Amino acid sequence: MGVDPTRVCELLVGLGDVEVVGVDDDVGVPLRVHIRRRAARPDCDGCGGRLWSDGEKLVELVDLPAFGRPVQLVWHKRRWRCPSSECSAGPVTERDPRIAPAREKLTTRAGRWVTCQAGRGRSFNEVASELGCSWHPVNASVQRWGEALLEADTDRIGDTQALGLDEHLMWRRGRFRHKAWATSIVDISRGHLFGHSLR
Repeated sequence: MGVDPTRVCELLVGLGDVEVVGVDDDVGVPLRVHIRRRAARPDCDGCGGRLWSDGEKLVELVDLPAFGRPVQLVWHKRRWRCPSSECSAGPVTERDPRIAPAREKLTTRAGRWVTCQAGRGRSFNEVASELGCSWHPVNASVQRWGEALLEADTDRIGDTQALGLDEHLMWRRGRFRHKAWATSIVDISRGHLFGHSLR
């Protein structure tokens, strides 16, 4: 059993090669967990020399809820620059796709989680509310991870020669007998139903 408080905190965060710098626990706002990567000083891609530290950039990411509260992961990203005036390489900011893809607002694990939730039929607004963020980062992550799933899923549907689209009246509902329509997409050659929606 671990008793070192720093190590226990790192295990709770569960991101591997990161150290927990601190946690902001202000009432009424998401928990803010500050992290920094444990990584050696990189070499310059231009000349191969050792890079110098050029400070940090704080990147705020939406993470999975913890202890019933929304969480923001604050990544203290280190910046590096080459000390050689003759080197053409510019400054470098560290990246780690295990924490978050470049230019994403959600962590990798939160992005995958929201994609699963969307696949189960939960609305983006509902998921965003649970994470304590707006609809837009949830939508961007579902697009990113959903496209990766579709690219990897090459055998589920197979080759399709022709699609058919059918819309028909399913029933009349309510006191005023409002029409409920069903739209279906079908592979005509195999008679395979790809999906349908009710409205």
